[in-house]
Amino acid sequence: MEITFNTDTEKLNFLLEADADLRLGLLAAEGKLELVTEELPAEDRPKYITNFIGSKQKLVDWIWSNTPEDAESVFDAFSGSSVVGYMYKTKGLRVFSNDRLSYCYHAARAIVENNSTRLSEKEIESLLKDHNSDAGTFIQKNFHGIFFKNDVLALLDVLRANIDALSGIKKSMALFALGKTCMSGGGFGHFSSTTKGGQRNYTVQSFLEHYRDNLYRINALVFDNGKENKAFNGDIVEIAPKVKADLVYFDPPYATEFSSTNYEKYYHFVEGLMDYWKDKEIDHTKKIRNYKIEDPGVTPATAKQFFTDFLTASKHIPHWLISYRDNAYPTESEIKGLIADLGKESRMKSKDHKYQLAGKNRQGDPSNAKERLFVCADAGEDDAGLSAVANMDDIADLSLDADFDPDVLSAIAGKTDNVLVTGFIGNKHFIMNWIDNNFPKDAKSLFDAFSGGANVAYFFKRKGLRVTTNDIMRYPYHIARAVIENNTETISDEELEDLLKKNADAGTFTADTFYGYYYTKPILQFLDTVWSNARKLKGYKKDIALAALGHTCKAKAVFGMFNRSKMNRTRKISELDKGYQSSSIGNIPVSEFITAFKKYVRQINGLVYDNGQENKAHNGDVLKILPEVKADVIYCDPPYITEFLRNDYEDYYHFVEGLMTRWEGKEILDTPRRNFASRTKYDKESMRELLGNVVTAAAKNFPHILISYRDKAFPTEKELKEMVAGAYSDIKVKRIAVEYNIVKKESDAGGKYANELLFIGKKTSAGAAKADAEDSLDSIADSDFKMKTQKNSQLTLGHSILHRWYAAGWDSEGKNETTTWTREQVVTEHTRLHKLALERNLVFSYIPDSIDETLPDALKKQVKEKVEQSNAAAASNLTPCENHTTVIGDIRLPDISPLATEGISLSENNPSGDKEFSFILTHAGANKNGDYFTVEELSARHQTAINKKIDLKHSQDFTDIVGGVIASDFVQEAEKAWVECVGELYTNDNVNSRLAYKLIKKGIITQVSMECDYEEGECSICGKRVRTKADYCIHLKKYKGGEFKGQPVYEILHGITFTGLGLLDRKGADENAKIKQVAGDEKQFNKGGIGRMDGENKKPETEETEAAKKAPGGADTDARVKELEAENKKLKDQLDELQKELDKLRAEREAAIRRARAEKLVKEMENRGIEFEGDDDRETELNRLAGLNDDAFSATEAAVKRVKKPKDQKQEADPDENPDDEDKKKEKDKKQPPKKSKADSGGGMSADADVRPADVQDGKESSLEENLKSGFMAAYNDRVGAAN
Repeated sequence: MEITFNTDTEKLNFLLEADADLRLGLLAAEGKLELVTEELPAEDRPKYITNFIGSKQKLVDWIWSNTPEDAESVFDAFSGSSVVGYMYKTKGLRVFSNDRLSYCYHAARAIVENNSTRLSEKEIESLLKDHNSDAGTFIQKNFHGIFFKNDVLALLDVLRANIDALSGIKKSMALFALGKTCMSGGGFGHFSSTTKGGQRNYTVQSFLEHYRDNLYRINALVFDNGKENKAFNGDIVEIAPKVKADLVYFDPPYATEFSSTNYEKYYHFVEGLMDYWKDKEIDHTKKIRNYKIEDPGVTPATAKQFFTDFLTASKHIPHWLISYRDNAYPTESEIKGLIADLGKESRMKSKDHKYQLAGKNRQGDPSNAKERLFVCADAGEDDAGLSAVANMDDIADLSLDADFDPDVLSAIAGKTDNVLVTGFIGNKHFIMNWIDNNFPKDAKSLFDAFSGGANVAYFFKRKGLRVTTNDIMRYPYHIARAVIENNTETISDEELEDLLKKNADAGTFTADTFYGYYYTKPILQFLDTVWSNARKLKGYKKDIALAALGHTCKAKAVFGMFNRSKMNRTRKISELDKGYQSSSIGNIPVSEFITAFKKYVRQINGLVYDNGQENKAHNGDVLKILPEVKADVIYCDPPYITEFLRNDYEDYYHFVEGLMTRWEGKEILDTPRRNFASRTKYDKESMRELLGNVVTAAAKNFPHILISYRDKAFPTEKELKEMVAGAYSDIKVKRIAVEYNIVKKESDAGGKYANELLFIGKKTSAGAAKADAEDSLDSIADSDFKMKTQKNSQLTLGHSILHRWYAAGWDSEGKNETTTWTREQVVTEHTRLHKLALERNLVFSYIPDSIDETLPDALKKQVKEKVEQSNAAAASNLTPCENHTTVIGDIRLPDISPLATEGISLSENNPSGDKEFSFILTHAGANKNGDYFTVEELSARHQTAINKKIDLKHSQDFTDIVGGVIASDFVQEAEKAWVECVGELYTNDNVNSRLAYKLIKKGIITQVSMECDYEEGECSICGKRVRTKADYCIHLKKYKGGEFKGQPVYEILHGITFTGLGLLDRKGADENAKIKQVAGDEKQFNKGGIGRMDGENKKPETEETEAAKKAPGGADTDARVKELEAENKKLKDQLDELQKELDKLRAEREAAIRRARAEKLVKEMENRGIEFEGDDDRETELNRLAGLNDDAFSATEAAVKRVKKPKDQKQEADPDENPDDEDKKKEKDKKQPPKKSKADSGGGMSADADVRPADVQDGKESSLEENLKSGFMAAYNDRVGAAN
């Protein structure tokens, strides 16, 4: 069989994968690996790379994610190149491998069975000898002219003879390396073609080098996983019954619509090489000269029987994983039938995959395919979660279908406790049995903190537990009241009919507001009617009606959500897919909608169930509800903030959520979706904070915690585990593979296939004591804050609690989630504590030597660390201004930020004597340069400003650095946010720093301008993301900082890193980036800014204070004013003189540079035969060239270079250069890579808030003629301008 490619590109891709991939990681920077003689650490071992047809090299992580969690041994039944077997070995499993091909057997022996054997340097040198008197001539005679050059064929005869000197595993290693080398070196990787594309490009030397590399690499791959692994070489039907393992992995040959599969024929040359064609008869009638192969391989006709045989032989192994592909035989339904007939349950996973080698077909390109993975286990096995996830695709579709049959539901309910309540996004219906297996067996009560569709809560209600639920949204609350809290009430047929009756008082709010956005007008009128009639119902009946109404709307929405409306539709309804036509953006008949509503009412009626417990549903903020609930277990299934998306449930379901109250108290936005502001919009930081607070609070009320989560989410698995471990001493993490049906296609980044995680925490006696201790610490901050009688350690803790409250902030309504106190109360109490600390001679920033032994261990550790860090400063006996030093050093409870305004408290008496000042670095939003800082970026990245330089006017001169940033804080109030910093001026070391300090103190320098790098920019108009300014879209190139069609154009900065700031005597791009305060000077430069924590902002002057100034001995006499004015003028004069001197030096340097380049060009002109009348004429031309601007000079230079040299004149060497160094220079130029600009480097881009960057020109290159034309015009304009 001859394999062909559809396109040259496809052929090239395979060649690259077959050859280059082998070399990837194989050769070190200098071209070779070093010989490894002992086991390498896992992180140092090279990656195992193969070019074997059908290899699962790119799918091993996916296969591992679907491996049963408790599997300890695996049987790789069709091992091939052993990519999967080797992966399982690295995971610590005992591995059995089998393949009927000898080459595959030797590969498995070499790197799977082999735990310690390595080839010595002497043995490798013997294998590489290019002469052997015992060598035969079989290869060069039988394969003359194909696959390899003739001298390489002769070499192969010798190398194969060299291998016979070895035995056992070492012989397998050598054979594996030789076969692997033959597969690469060009060609297709296989041996079923004699065309030019199938020819290897080896020379004798290059073959030996590749062979050596492979021997070295195989040596490096060997490691001991502590298991007795084994490789077999036989028929799977005979081998499988002899193997005892927890799992068998099948990757059988695929018989597709496009081809049959016979690996022995593909690799006949390598397979013959393994035993030097012993007992094999070459078929010389074939171009590829393969030996005669009796096995026809797997064909569409034989595939089903082939599967039946090997699956039956493996029936005794409890878990199966079967790799397969679409459009193959047997079909997917036939495979599922075979699995079921053999007593296994299964679910099928899919993943997009590209096969580099495939034949042409009428339907198009077969290389783009779906890889299938059948995950199978013995019927009744729950540990794999199969009973919960069986037929996932079918159930998922059913959950969003209005025609869900309540009779089917009742039938399910009679067989299992796992009943689907509703198809809420992220629901855990499919893995409930798995969750139940990890649920505390002695638990009697449960608190479902994020109840959503109530599937988890209902499962445990049917188990007999007392269940309490909470959700911040009304729709889930009505679901929970209807099926969790409600034990007996249902809606009768008569009441259902009453719900459908017309109601003159129903109003038309829904129809008036959403007509043209969702559904049809009759349906919207129906919603008004039913909602109004539902209000007449009492108790849980009202909840049933509203929940059913929500179910119906959701089931008839696109993908069950309201992310799309008719306002976004660009095609006619008739052009939409059938599914869209029957959705909220199509024309659903109102009769269909009414029928669905009736069915959902009956469905919820069928779920009403009395479990003999007093269950309860709540609707509120989880942090406020949580302290009120007592239960054995708290279960949390929070929204997931992942690498791929943010789950904003209230936004997804905004129409249903609004309908529950008919949008009472909600401001509907004028958007194409008519949504309202969501309360469930989280980002990485807010989700980290929410989960941290929930876990901390939960430890006080709940002995057990279970948190459902997923991989690739934020906070990360490690971070969340640390959170739980901080509150619960016994912590475990379980995982199960899932497929998210809402994600239709797997992207390069992933997202569809994932690991669902379950964090399981349990409080031991030690953990309970720790939680009680933390609880008692919080009790310090009681309503009247009785601190006067407390010990110093408790006073310090109270101070920290105030910081925690202040950091949480108050919303526009004056509410703070962490305290009932107002901002003024916190500020007042903070001032009182500082005064009390002064009375006790206590400095919050420094920790007293005596440590309260009653403190919790974690807090005591913080105290001791702070003592060690602060001993030197504490011994200095300095009295900090307002009881603070420049270092914000109060003891803080975990995750507590300092008070923003306290972060800028300054001290004149810091140990170094340098002067400090506070300033606003930048604000959230866009500046005049068109750079836009998001709140998320500033809050996460503001601390990158610390330890960065402070310079004069963004100067890059080292001598212009006058200080550094020593502290940073992110501040947010109402709708404003900014970064506030403390800077230190190096007044003890630098005259420029002392001058800068005086200029700041006198108010001459009042502005600052930040400098930052950023990884990626995003256009505010088109959303394009770029990593270099050369890739700017047209909006950013031409309009950044301006407007495009009336819309402001700015670049949203991602991945920012502050690199410093410049001091300015004028306004920068951010006019509000100002200096706030200087140490020892109470003057506030930003009069409208945030006040100090002590509330002692300067009061407006009155007649009394003005009179006091004029009185003798007043604070500010006329003489003092004149003295300051004179000093001010003197400083300004000094600054002007310095500036003039600097400008003069820069001008002289620039003139010297221009003179030098002009001199060089004049020499080039003379070299090309241009003569000057005399020295004066030459000097005149030299001065003219030196006076040209850059464009004019470049054009003149280009014109000169086009002047041909006289034929009899050789180019003269530059007298400044040493001719002997010319060859060295050329060689250096070859080696030296071209320098990249900062914008083109891997470090991302940069911006500053002072000078607007020049517009980036198009990447289009101009022709030489265009350059000359524009250059000469520039030169002409330059001369005309000079003449005028």
